[in-house]
Amino acid sequence: QGNMEQLLQDMAKGQLDFALGPSINGSKDARHCWTEEAVWLRGRGTALDPDAPVPLVGFREDWICHRLAVNALSRAGRASDLVFTAPTISSLAAAVGAGMGTMVLSRCRVRLPDMVIWEDPPLPKLPDLNWGVYVRESAEHGPLNEIADATAAMVISRVTAAASPKTAQPAKPIKTIGPRKREAS
Repeated sequence: QGNMEQLLQDMAKGQLDFALGPSINGSKDARHCWTEEAVWLRGRGTALDPDAPVPLVGFREDWICHRLAVNALSRAGRASDLVFTAPTISSLAAAVGAGMGTMVLSRCRVRLPDMVIWEDPPLPKLPDLNWGVYVRESAEHGPLNEIADATAAMVISRVTAAASPKTAQPAKPIKTIGPRKREAS
């Protein structure tokens, strides 16, 4: 749940060699990138008051899925309130399942029984999340590039398998680059 912008800054400083994560603005420097459908989640008995702020559940305010929810609601003229935070997905799932609020997650990451995908929510449509696998440019990264390639292939196949039955459009890579070539000095 790390902030991708911070991870990329750490990578630029040489503190990280490899990162995987989502961003709202795209993944322009990723070795591999793809989109994932973002969905609203609810408990089985969740009902929203159309005149009240939408209650949100999330890891924290700067979590990308929370920011995605707040931005979508704001564009639609709806207020929101972060009513519950927790450090684990199982705690968030329990809060959503208990009807405390709704949250946003990538469709393929919804795996706990307390979280139900809200297929036709009374909430605004969400933009897709842009995911990327990043490898720091520096010395030879043969093994890291192999890990990045295998990770991207595994995740993209999982995203494709979890594609919405409504859209019947599996997530596809939006960019895949080959091994980077170093220029001779």
